[in-house]
Amino acid sequence: MEPITFLFRDNGWLDDFPAGLIKIISYKGEIYSVPVNIHRSNMLWYNKKIFAESRLRPPRSIPELLSVADSLARTGITPLALGDNGIWASVHLLESVLLGTMGPVKYQGLWSGTTSWSGPEVREALVQFASLMKYVNTDHAAMSWDGAVQYVIDGKCAMTIMGDWAEGYFKAKGCTPGREFGWAPSPGTQGSFLMLSDSFGLPRGAPDRDAAVEWLTVAASREGQDAFNPKKGSIPSRIDGDRSLYDIYQKSAMDSFRSDTIVPSVTHGAAAAESWVNDIQDVIALFICDLNVGKAVAELERSAEAHRR
Repeated sequence: MEPITFLFRDNGWLDDFPAGLIKIISYKGEIYSVPVNIHRSNMLWYNKKIFAESRLRPPRSIPELLSVADSLARTGITPLALGDNGIWASVHLLESVLLGTMGPVKYQGLWSGTTSWSGPEVREALVQFASLMKYVNTDHAAMSWDGAVQYVIDGKCAMTIMGDWAEGYFKAKGCTPGREFGWAPSPGTQGSFLMLSDSFGLPRGAPDRDAAVEWLTVAASREGQDAFNPKKGSIPSRIDGDRSLYDIYQKSAMDSFRSDTIVPSVTHGAAAAESWVNDIQDVIALFICDLNVGKAVAELERSAEAHRR
């Protein structure tokens, strides 16, 4: 890929994108892609009617999440919807638990090498993840992520932890943000924005380089992003999007993106190489079956060492 730092410099974009995002799309001091949007991974979505009738508030920590789940389960309501017929959905849940357990600095250290995968925070996160699995729908392995969101809509489950493409699904099914469904950062992750993006780069030696540069220029512009993102359900990667074009959830995400610590999603390709992600998925697929924390920690550490060489 050809570095495109010149586009950011020449167009004055370095001040239009958050510094944390610039870091994620850079390598050895050069910028390599234009993120056309931002999705947030660490979001809890909940059925407002169930929470109101149960007199519950969205949990702010993982212990609170487990307490809320226990309270719901005792009334016969399945607390947490999960659809992991694609194992990525379980890894998606795990990354929010990791972030909620160790905070953004140590979470990012998992990918840079400054946080050990065999440390106490990872062990604690896996213990909590195993506890959460006791409260998910029994048919989770046969269900996709959108089926899990549908369970929340139908009142079969009270909540789910999924990226904010779930908000687009809620709206597509006729639900209004803040009326039938509510949202909050996944427990323990307040102040952190676990991000992923649809991002475009410039292939080295591209036969139509000028046209590619023009496309990147449109994709990075305020006008281009404000045309695309209200329809996608995501938010602009720029900090100056036209707020009047976005719904109440998207406005809240825009505020968080501007003020929170931005951290990369591993599940969705922002934190680690695909080969490393595949290894993690294999470990978690086995962990869901045996819930053996020690074994999972050893395998995650082994994978991390292999990919840092």
